[in-house]
Amino acid sequence: MPTWKLIELPDRANIIGSCFVFHYKHYVDGNISSQKVRLVGQGFTQAKGINYKETFSLMAKLLAICVIITIAAHNDWELEQMDIEGAYLNVTLSETIYMCQPKGYEIPGKEDHICLL
Repeated sequence: MPTWKLIELPDRANIIGSCFVFHYKHYVDGNISSQKVRLVGQGFTQAKGINYKETFSLMAKLLAICVIITIAAHNDWELEQMDIEGAYLNVTLSETIYMCQPKGYEIPGKEDHICLL
């Protein structure tokens, strides 16, 4: 099942940018053990109340995590942690999203087309 299809640019469509994010895992000797690539839509072009519904991703700074751990240790509190890294990787979208073709992946002859997700 394809992830997207190329279409001509519709009138008044909000087009978001895209890029590939590469991640490499290395062996102890420095050689690459595995490679991952992810296509990421640049959602910062959205406008609140116009073209999105409460979509955001929280990021915690390391300093904030250290402060929470320090407070918990000082007060002898228990901390619980869970990993939800893959929670949004396979979400079914209810909105139509128009995205530029990723740089370096443009289809020859269809450079002016966009990706429909």
